[in-house]
Order: sequence, then C-alpha cells, then structure tokens
Amino acid sequence: MSLIIKSKELFSVLNNKEIKILDSRWFLSNKILSGSKEFKKGHIPRALFFDIDDFSDIDSDLPHMVPPKKRFEKLIKEFGITDNDHIIIYDQNGFFSSTRVWFLFHIFGHKKISILDGGLNDWVKNELPITTKLLIPDKKKYASKLNKEKLISMNEIKFIIDNKLFNNAIIDARPSKRFIGLEDEPRKGIKKGNIPSSINIPFSLIHDKNG
Repeated sequence: MSLIIKSKELFSVLNNKEIKILDSRWFLSNKILSGSKEFKKGHIPRALFFDIDDFSDIDSDLPHMVPPKKRFEKLIKEFGITDNDHIIIYDQNGFFSSTRVWFLFHIFGHKKISILDGGLNDWVKNELPITTKLLIPDKKKYASKLNKEKLISMNEIKFIIDNKLFNNAIIDARPSKRFIGLEDEPRKGIKKGNIPSSINIPFSLIHDKNG
C-alpha cells in the first residue's frame, strides 16, 4: 500500500466504494481562512471534511492533543469508514494537515492510508473535477486500537533531556525562525524558542516547489 497517491491515480479509482476521501484542509491563521468554508466552496468528489480541531482531546487545554479511543471511534463512525477501507487524505498542498490526519489513523491501527501528493493544488493543476456537493455517509461500525508506544509524553521528553539519553533524536518541525525564537508563536501564551537538545528540520523543506 503506497503512502503517497498521485492525483490522476486517485481520479482513476474515484468511484471505488472502498476508498474514502478526507479533506483535511486547515490553516494556522484560521481567522483569515477556514478549512470547512474552503471545503464548501469546492472539494474533490466524494470527499468528506475532516476537522483536526474536532479530532483532539476536548478535555485538554492544549490544542490537537490525541483524542481518547472512544472519541476517535465515535467521530469516525459518522464518516461511514470501516476498518478495511482505503483512506486517502488531502489538504491544500499535500504536506501540512494531511500528515497529522495520517498519523492519527496510523496510531489508531488503520492499515490502508495514503496522502494525495501535492494536495488539492495538484488536483486543480491537473484540471480534475471539483464539486460543491456534500456527501451524507451512512454510519458504519469502526474499531480501533491505540498504539501508545508511538506517543511520548512531556515528562518522558524531560527525562530524556535530564538524563542525556541522546540516542533519541528530538526533532522540531517548525520554521527555523520560530525554532530560534526570532518570531512569535502564532498561539497566545506559547514561549519563543525550542526544547533543549532538539534539532530543527522545518516541514517547509521536505517538499519540492509543487508540494
């Protein structure tokens, strides 16, 4: 199962009922752009909108913490997704919020997950169809298993740093100016700078000019 799918390849299997397409567009400056509003303006046919703000722990005061297993399953049932479906995720450019959604499904044990290479931008560039039609799926039974070994807590990170266990690599994927504290964090109350001993691999460097 390929982790990446091309736009024309997705178009060729668009009507396969075992393929579920998720539009995960999300914008850090969401006061200007809203993923759900952009979805309603136009999206890939048969796509459903996947809001990463909903798929988080609502009992935490921090954004985008991994949701409990029961919450994840409850929300996924509304999408009509089954355990055997092949999920294809896209965002605006192919490497931003789609990777977050991929990781969520991955840690909850889903096997068939792919990301649309280049995202919606590439789909549009290939002159493939866009629709405003909203799909209403039938609820399906969904069972997951959270793999906690793929998550690490703040206290575990602190233990690694305090005990100099540097066979572990702590990677910060934010832009370099935020990493070194030259720019304010976009969320209020978050300090500038980085976690001690972390290294910076900005997410903006892991793709080509087409996403």
